[in-house]
Amino acid sequence: MELRDSVDLFSIMTYDFTAAFSPGPTAPLFWIAETVMKLIPPNMRQGHDSKLMIGLNLYGYDFKKLGGKEALIGSKVK
Repeated sequence: MELRDSVDLFSIMTYDFTAAFSPGPTAPLFWIAETVMKLIPPNMRQGHDSKLMIGLNLYGYDFKKLGGKEALIGSKVK
């Protein structure tokens, strides 16, 4: 028996790729694709129902020059 036989869905978070000490995108597409491909065995990539639910980010960060970060939300975007 495999783990996938015992669960309804696997939920993964595909965000927070970067941090204040290394500013950049929160969820670059190449990273999301690599993460998903690592979790799905090659023999399960076509013709099978997936049990993988991907959490996508709907935010960004405003990295400050002196370090640290704060959430960048719609009302702060100019």
